[in-house]
Amino acid sequence: MCNMFGNDNTETRTIVQRTSGETPAYIEGPATQAIATAGELTDRPYPLFDGQRIAGFNQDTNQGFQGVRDNQNVWEPYTDNALQNIQASSQNVNQADIDRYQNPYIEDVVNTTLGELDRSHNRNVNKIHADQVGRGSYLNEDRRAVIDNLANESNERVKAETAGKLRAAGFSDAMDIAQGEKNRLAKTAGISAAAAPTVSQLGYTDALGLQDIGSRQQAQEQANLSLEHQDFLDQFYYDQDQLNYLMSIIQGAPFQGSQTSTTNTPVPQSNGFAEALGAFSSLAGGLGSLGVKFGD
Repeated sequence: MCNMFGNDNTETRTIVQRTSGETPAYIEGPATQAIATAGELTDRPYPLFDGQRIAGFNQDTNQGFQGVRDNQNVWEPYTDNALQNIQASSQNVNQADIDRYQNPYIEDVVNTTLGELDRSHNRNVNKIHADQVGRGSYLNEDRRAVIDNLANESNERVKAETAGKLRAAGFSDAMDIAQGEKNRLAKTAGISAAAAPTVSQLGYTDALGLQDIGSRQQAQEQANLSLEHQDFLDQFYYDQDQLNYLMSIIQGAPFQGSQTSTTNTPVPQSNGFAEALGAFSSLAGGLGSLGVKFGD
């Protein structure tokens, strides 16, 4: 609502009032100390830890790594050997195989046997001749020639059969040996093929064992390094922890400190006329104190 002095609406102002109580000496001393300590802590430089933070690989771990590297392609000779043996064993026995396993003394055996047959033949012929002489029929040339031819023919036949059997036996033995060698190569191929992954796995297992030992040692070393670093941090922040503890004690102490309260008070709003009237009243009062009188 408006009147001759302007708008009579009011506004609300917030008035802050502070009351101070007396701080006990047992609080003021520690608080002063805490503030001073806090200032020193804020001026302290950032801590630099010059110790080792990360545990490195040790000898066992590095040896395990090298074992894994050395184990690369360790299986290859076994598989190569298996492949070669498979190829060799899959081929038929040829003359070269037989010659390789032929008894080098077979001809000596044949010649010795044939020589023995000739000596036996000659003894038989001489005996026949002696019998003929004893019977008085040695002078019968035709009969003697027939007997000698038959004896010689029989001896040559026996020699041929004997030589053939000996050479056949030698050939058969060489054939069996060559075929047995191919069978052996086939078995060896299977053994080599089976051994390849086993050898590789055994080497890898050994390497992993060393790595496991190294990892355990590294973990222990890392724990020691981490503990050393934590000790450094604990020592560095010891003063701050003590300060925090002191502040918690001060904050929890039972005393009446400074308090702040706020109140909302309505204040009339001023306008131009009212302000002018107030200024005039102030001016009149001031002049009156100087002896200046205004007319009726």
